[in-house]
Amino acid sequence: MGSRRLNSDLQTAAVDTALHTVRWSREHPDQSRVLLLYRREDLAARWPAELGTQLGSLDADVAAALRSYATRRYGREEPTLLRRVTLALLDLPYAATRRHLLAGEPPPPELDDLVAAACRCLLADETASRLSAKHG
Repeated sequence: MGSRRLNSDLQTAAVDTALHTVRWSREHPDQSRVLLLYRREDLAARWPAELGTQLGSLDADVAAALRSYATRRYGREEPTLLRRVTLALLDLPYAATRRHLLAGEPPPPELDDLVAAACRCLLADETASRLSAKHG
């Protein structure tokens, strides 16, 4: 029962993470478009110097969080699993919101259910085991 509870908690955390991008983009469409249209390096050059150290460690922090999630979810850290986690938690929500933001509209509320379902599907243990065996 303990591992089932852990997987449920990890699943909830993953879906919440994926939905954060969609919901934040909906609530902040102007800021989202700025982040979409400009490279981080271009924006960082104009930000106050005190943010420089935070920005510098951001990529490393995100990478560490993704590795940690993959290890806790699947019991190991493999490139195939890390790509799966990155797709589900970062790439999928970004792609789902991008079209709407470029069109000048906030992501619609029904996008939440689609992103959540796709995230769950991508992170499903059975799918991960099958792909890991195939590409591992």
